[in-house]
Amino acid sequence: MAAESSSKQSLIQAITARVPSVRDGNGFILTAPFLDTCRMVLPVVDKLGAAFKLVEYDISGNIQRLESKIPQDAERYQRLFTIVQDEVVAGTHNDSSSCTKGLLWLKRAMEFITAVMQRMLTEPLHKAVADVYRETLMQYHGFMVSSAFTLAFKFVPTREQFVASLDTSEHDNLDQQVKDFVEAFGPLLKEIHGFMVSTMPDLEKEIASLRTVTFSGLWQTPNLQSVEVSWCFFPAG
Repeated sequence: MAAESSSKQSLIQAITARVPSVRDGNGFILTAPFLDTCRMVLPVVDKLGAAFKLVEYDISGNIQRLESKIPQDAERYQRLFTIVQDEVVAGTHNDSSSCTKGLLWLKRAMEFITAVMQRMLTEPLHKAVADVYRETLMQYHGFMVSSAFTLAFKFVPTREQFVASLDTSEHDNLDQQVKDFVEAFGPLLKEIHGFMVSTMPDLEKEIASLRTVTFSGLWQTPNLQSVEVSWCFFPAG
């Protein structure tokens, strides 16, 4: 029984193990496996409490939006970036209901969750959540909405409660599990971010207009120490 328990993967480990299947043999990001991996993050978001229901809803909705595109040409849309490229050619990428916008917001949500998980390694969870919110979303919310979020974040579970709810196989190994997740998943977000900026010059203006936050060490490459990213929901109201 003990051996069975020790070999059981935690939720975070299962997500990390899924990441390699997101790329095909040529290194391209595959649509369905990427979306499936993002969906696996939803239970993690759920464990962060009621304050994250909007985040959870946003992630789920954008996954469904992108999935609905695949049946239109299952072979062509095996690769994620092809969906965006076709919308850019058609001139529909800026439409509010476009898959391009869906991917943009999905990426930002994943960046936010990844940042919260990384920050909680060195801060109490409620402080990590509040800090990341202030650095990203708060300026895009009106007074009432930001006040509601700030209040809700006071009821975020403790790190100990959060860890227990994830049913990690080895609680004392959580730090390494989170680091492994960030190292595996972070490069995917970095690649998506870079692709979208290089493909759509108008997106550069949008990104430049947003307040940015640097997640130090979040994504590391031989020539890059950290990647500056920005994320927010559509402003409420």
